[in-house]
Amino acid sequence: MQEKPIALVTGATGFIGRHLVERLLHEGWQVRMFVRSILKATTLSFPGARIIVGDLLDPVSVQNAVSGAEYIFHVAGNTATSGSFLINSKGTQHIVDAIRHSDAQCKRFIHISSLSVSGPGLDREPIIESFFRGPKTDYAKSKWRSEQIALSIASRIPTVVIRPPAVYGPYDTELLPIFRMMAKRVCCIPGSRDDLLSVVHVDNLIDGIMLAAVLPSAIGNTFLIADNPPLTKIQLFEKIADAMSRRPLLTLSVPRVAARFAWPLMPIFRARAQAFQSLFERNWSCSIQHASSALGYAPRIQTDEGLRQTVAWYHTNSWL
Repeated sequence: MQEKPIALVTGATGFIGRHLVERLLHEGWQVRMFVRSILKATTLSFPGARIIVGDLLDPVSVQNAVSGAEYIFHVAGNTATSGSFLINSKGTQHIVDAIRHSDAQCKRFIHISSLSVSGPGLDREPIIESFFRGPKTDYAKSKWRSEQIALSIASRIPTVVIRPPAVYGPYDTELLPIFRMMAKRVCCIPGSRDDLLSVVHVDNLIDGIMLAAVLPSAIGNTFLIADNPPLTKIQLFEKIADAMSRRPLLTLSVPRVAARFAWPLMPIFRARAQAFQSLFERNWSCSIQHASSALGYAPRIQTDEGLRQTVAWYHTNSWL
């Protein structure tokens, strides 16, 4: 009988991480969860997963987690305005250093980055993997630096970079304020309602990550994983309203300059100010053509269905 592959997932109790752990276990992998909080990890129903407590800023605990792992999924990241550069870049450096010390065992390193590293798109053309204007926010800069660190080991270890746009689904807190705003029957759009963006349901993202982990065609590549097609801002907000069966009584577009100052000051958005920076740009749409041709990736969950699932989960768990 073939031995089950051993996977290490950083950020295993986070939004994306917990979904990835669940999928890996479902498909028969041996899973190590690298977490900072044993209490938070033990509240999750993941029988069979091994919990390793540590910190990405502690190279000794990182080395302990990486040792013996065959597939390393580096999902952990800090989206907060303060501390993101240190945690995202230094944490990735410690992962890479640990892999170098045990590279005979590591079969693939999958680094989860962000669409934001490319910078917003030009005109109305969707962003592709080779497009680069440069990161605009502190978070995006930290993810770009993290990518460079991750790719520094690509000549020795099969490495893949995944760049998702805004991710939504059960357990997501980043886009939750938009759902809560819509629940109040208010639709406040920063910039133009015709600005473009891409989003990805977390299960679609996990599909893409799993393909990147096992297919030889993924090695050495960067992939954009998203729902398809991209949407305008008004389309996204209308789809959220439809999913909630709650049409807004007030819809207004806030001029881009005013929105940049006003949104971070609004209590409903203040804690996630960094996450909403992307909504101030004209084009955050991306193409999945490369992932489709190289990996056979296709979004399994359409955005309408994904938003309905998300709203149902929020209601069931009293998040809305």
